[in-house]
Amino acid sequence: MKLDRRLLPRSSSHCKGHFQFPFRFRHFLDQFALCFALNLVVFLLVGKTSALTMNVARVVNDWLLIAFLWSVIKDTVTLINLFGYGLAFLGVMYYNHSKLQALKAKEAQKKAQQADEESGGY
Repeated sequence: MKLDRRLLPRSSSHCKGHFQFPFRFRHFLDQFALCFALNLVVFLLVGKTSALTMNVARVVNDWLLIAFLWSVIKDTVTLINLFGYGLAFLGVMYYNHSKLQALKAKEAQKKAQQADEESGGY
């Protein structure tokens, strides 16, 4: 199969067989800065929360992307897709509920310890 040269991008140089794409240094720096900022944010969030929280955030990010694709680009969403999204939503809700319950239990235990220390000191 012979390659049709009319379909390929034109070269800025007149060398045969070599196609040069312009290197845009500003674009490179912008992409570098965005990638660095994203990795820094992920590093700081995992340090403050947990890797599981980042996975939950990725699920929410996927939902937003799917909602965008469905509403703006008019991509199709099937019943199986909706079932999967619903199941993921229930999983995220259960995770948040259990995390909140654990936080409340820890707070109650801390208050009980403080009350015991205060009453034992007299």
